[in-house]
Amino acid sequence: EMGMAGEPADRMNELAEIAVLGMEPTAATVTGWSWYNGIRSLISGERYDFALRALDDALERARERGAPIDVGGALVFRAELFAHMGDLASGEVDARTLREVADGYGWVLGLGTAVWVLGYVLIDRGELDEAEALLFGEPFAESAAAVPHVYSNVWVLWVRGLLRRAMGRPAEAAVEFRECGRRATAIDNLSPALL
Repeated sequence: EMGMAGEPADRMNELAEIAVLGMEPTAATVTGWSWYNGIRSLISGERYDFALRALDDALERARERGAPIDVGGALVFRAELFAHMGDLASGEVDARTLREVADGYGWVLGLGTAVWVLGYVLIDRGELDEAEALLFGEPFAESAAAVPHVYSNVWVLWVRGLLRRAMGRPAEAAVEFRECGRRATAIDNLSPALL
């Protein structure tokens, strides 16, 4: 909530580090998912090194346990972290792996993250046709307003807007950005650090 509201990063980062050090990550429980909220706060507060170490450890433990949904949980936030850091090659690897996990489990939150990160990478590389097929394919083939209301799809809309802008279609980009902004503010996600 502090990160979404754009509150000062120092206090948020301090609390997020305590949370990350004091919990076990798992996508299967509310408490375990709260660990990821701490990670997300560290990403918004640009504590990338700390967040990456914690995510790498969580991913290794999840793989050792054979827990695919927890592997997916770590990949959701590590892919986002790599996008924020500008390490798009690593972000692409995580997004493609996450997509396989999300498709295998019908996990819509994971799918949205995989799609937006991968779309962001493709746009950066100038692969606009492939990005369009991804960002406007199923389950995102509908208009911006009809894109499923899932938390991670806020970022799918943002990247769809980036794509339309890169394609020289500013009016269509504006539609995507407006819907993205509407959904972000509806959940009190006001910080430009996250979006």
